[in-house]
Amino acid sequence: MTDLRERYRQFTNYPYALYATDVKFQPYERPGGRFNEKTAWFSGKHKLYGLKLEASVSPQGYCVDVSESHPGAKSDLTIMRSRLDVHDRALTKSVNELSITDNG
Repeated sequence: MTDLRERYRQFTNYPYALYATDVKFQPYERPGGRFNEKTAWFSGKHKLYGLKLEASVSPQGYCVDVSESHPGAKSDLTIMRSRLDVHDRALTKSVNELSITDNG
């Protein structure tokens, strides 16, 4: 985070954010198998079969993390919550960042 501040590489609206995370829906053809097996891959929001990926992007535009694929019916929030350990590790402050004075 210190490097990003020194290089003026920050998100405009959220200067203290290390990265931005979003879930992307990838449509694909209807899977074979029984109806109960197919429903996990059907997204009611998109009305398509597909899978979801969670990706995190740095302020420079580089992809810093991508999740494994999840069924299309799984909600974005559920995917985020299942990967909290990954985000906790990525957001751990360095020794230098722990010594920054907080006036707020």
